[in-house]
Amino acid sequence: MTIHNFDPTAAEKGKTVLTLMLECKNPEYWINLRNNDKDRYNQEKERIAREVIQCLEKRFGNIESNIEVCDVATPATYVRYTNNWKEVLWDGKIPKRSGKNLRKR
Repeated sequence: MTIHNFDPTAAEKGKTVLTLMLECKNPEYWINLRNNDKDRYNQEKERIAREVIQCLEKRFGNIESNIEVCDVATPATYVRYTNNWKEVLWDGKIPKRSGKNLRKR
């Protein structure tokens, strides 16, 4: 989970962006579901959103009533936007020109 309150460009003043990335052990499930049953795919995304919001509400409180926008990206989303079916967002190689700004954790 990342709370983007450190970045004034992420949201207008007085608001913030919260990002969560959940592990997916079966990306083909989401890709096939979107390709074969888009209604059910959208329902599953809504279900996941509700469950995550409920978990955040239970852990931190005062979350649900403050959400203005919620978006759920799945492996199918990454395929659709990047045409990258293996979902590798970064290969771990540090670009030479920006290497001094990146560090391994």
